[in-house]
Amino acid sequence: MAEFSQFTITDKAFEVASRFVEEGWFETVKDTGVFAVAFVIRKHFDEVDPSVLHYSGSSHNFSYSTYDPDGYWEELIKTLYSTDTPRAYFRNLVIWGLEYMGDEIAKNATIQISDFVD
Repeated sequence: MAEFSQFTITDKAFEVASRFVEEGWFETVKDTGVFAVAFVIRKHFDEVDPSVLHYSGSSHNFSYSTYDPDGYWEELIKTLYSTDTPRAYFRNLVIWGLEYMGDEIAKNATIQISDFVD
């Protein structure tokens, strides 16, 4: 069964990604989402199970291929998580990562990229 080609992210995740863009950390919401996935895999791999995360969509619709034009993320996630639904996992990781970063930003009242990279 083929996976989806479009997906939505939550309003909260979109707002966090947009804030990163507005403050000049990334050029696009997509770039921020990819950063969020890398952050979750690197820092929270053992804590976050993307197979059990469930999010309601919103009007923030994206083409999966804009996030992963060469299929790198799809193959990586398929390998890391032994899943047949890597795009769903990717979506869940984008949302979890952005929402987590949003919560951390709210605590500190400012975006410091160094809080998420080391």
